[in-house]
Amino acid sequence: MPFSNDSPKTPKVKIQRKWVVVQLSHAGEREKNISALEKSIKRIVGQLEVFVPAASQSTKDGVRDDSNTMFYMDGYVFVEYRPGINYGKLSDTTYFSSVLSVGREYHLLNDSDINPLKKGVQKMKVGSFSEGDEVKVIKGTFKDLPGKVTIVYDGNEVVQVETGFLSKRMLIDFPSSYLKKSESR
Repeated sequence: MPFSNDSPKTPKVKIQRKWVVVQLSHAGEREKNISALEKSIKRIVGQLEVFVPAASQSTKDGVRDDSNTMFYMDGYVFVEYRPGINYGKLSDTTYFSSVLSVGREYHLLNDSDINPLKKGVQKMKVGSFSEGDEVKVIKGTFKDLPGKVTIVYDGNEVVQVETGFLSKRMLIDFPSSYLKKSESR
């Protein structure tokens, strides 16, 4: 077992974080600006960590900026739990309808319950593209344009695609959420 630097005999203990489950209102479910939800929560309950199971991606194609928000799980956000904070104040706002609780006890989830959601959001952002995949653009200015993946950037949600647009070879970077693998023939 690893030991901490404080004392040679004190084992390191990873503290399991707890999360309060907050249900979104109809207005909260329609909100496409994830940072607006996070700022609203932090303004009410303080600088706690917030997890919104959604991903926002944007692209600039020289003509316009295009933004897209995809929700992995609709209807809920998760706020780091700390004793003594009145999370019930969140239900008095436009974005949030209720804080899940039983009596006076909040319904809490562990990190281990939230981690699969975080992995799902990350997979949704990055996608599962590989070099050589035949793809089709499904959003934005170049919608319906076919191409082939040439680079999948590490740690990023961006994929470079080679297209034969107007008989000229072009390399264009797209958020992975703008692409769909072409069907095998």
